Amino acid sequence: MILNQAENIMLGSTEVQKVYLGSELVWERSRFQLLDFIQTTNQQYFNTGYFPGENTRIECEVLLMDNYDNLIQELFGCDNFYIRYNQYGNHSMDVSFGGNRTTNAVSLPYFRKIRIVMDRQAVSWYDENNQLISRLTLPSGTVYTSYHPLWVGCRNNNGSVYCFGEFCLYSFRIYENNSLVMDFVPAKRKSDGVSGMLDTLTEQFYPDENGNGFLSPMSEDDYQPVSALQTAGNLYINTGVVHTADTRIVLDSIPHTAGDSFAYNSTLFGSLLDNAYQSDTWVLWNFSGGRTDKSGVLRRGQGDELVLSGMNFQTRSVITAQYNSITMQYPGGESRTMTLSGTAIADGVNSMYLFHCNSKSSDVPLRRTWSVFYSCQIYEGNVLVRDFIPVRRLSDNALMLYDRVLKIAFLPHGGNFTEVT
Repeated sequence: MILNQAENIMLGSTEVQKVYLGSELVWERSRFQLLDFIQTTNQQYFNTGYFPGENTRIECEVLLMDNYDNLIQELFGCDNFYIRYNQYGNHSMDVSFGGNRTTNAVSLPYFRKIRIVMDRQAVSWYDENNQLISRLTLPSGTVYTSYHPLWVGCRNNNGSVYCFGEFCLYSFRIYENNSLVMDFVPAKRKSDGVSGMLDTLTEQFYPDENGNGFLSPMSEDDYQPVSALQTAGNLYINTGVVHTADTRIVLDSIPHTAGDSFAYNSTLFGSLLDNAYQSDTWVLWNFSGGRTDKSGVLRRGQGDELVLSGMNFQTRSVITAQYNSITMQYPGGESRTMTLSGTAIADGVNSMYLFHCNSKSSDVPLRRTWSVFYSCQIYEGNVLVRDFIPVRRLSDNALMLYDRVLKIAFLPHGGNFTEVT
């Protein structure tokens, strides 16, 4: 087929147009708009209606996200047939095929599109180039029989939800004895704009069973940029970025808006291991406990610390931070730079939070922050990996950060943003 060639065929009672873009086939149905993915936010799931058995195989493409609202995240499941992943930044897997279970054996990559294949023998996951990342053999045991249908986005525990998940879902396929029996793709129903999963074999549409609605990829028609957002208290965003020595953060904000009376460390961004300063620590306190000079502290590793003396953290500035330096650019062109000598920081273990510090050892992030957020870019070397802007989602007026790189909405955890006009 040549570029953009199309043909019409009948799929059941529905006329389907097959559009080829190069060698790639893109399906476009009259009643549905196909999407790149749907996104869950710890409150959505769909019911496949399928009862898996001993010869069932699941294949899905997902991008796992990370948060602390649920320490255990369920990708899909029913009874003792499930995949779930634990939190604290490492996404260790817990896999069960009819009670034949392997727990906390490996670490899944997150904020990265992967393909997962699970059958009676093993679970494997692959990168976007279909290269095997890892494979986990499942123990042998009893023959599996399901008693409840398979749910995706949580586990069906005797008809009740057990632990939601937070992820983007690109496809979900169910095989029985190597025959494809359900083939789900993300889609939006044109009649009412509801997003869900469409089974291409039956043309049946599966919306969110919980009534909250799946998120779909946001375009410029779905959100309205706002000038700035106020953070407060325990609110935070998990960037999904695990820092390296090549990480650079550019943050446009008023770092501190709580006044001089605030006498605790608060965080603009950071991660550390097990609530202690380790070799991977990289965190920017915008107020160090009890200080009155409006200074900040860039903490690196177990002992390196850069005190940002004389820098004003209560006015708008653009902070550019690397492992060995920090620059604050103020309105009018004034800037200050301070450097930290010594060896490069060790690669991080936990993903970095904005407005809090990811400590892994607790489900409560460290060091709450009161600040005004305008934008944030995160680079690995010269590659832009996150580009956060403050937006209002038009469908429900929710305030959030939107990443223009991944095209994913990042909803705050631990609180809600307030718009600053």
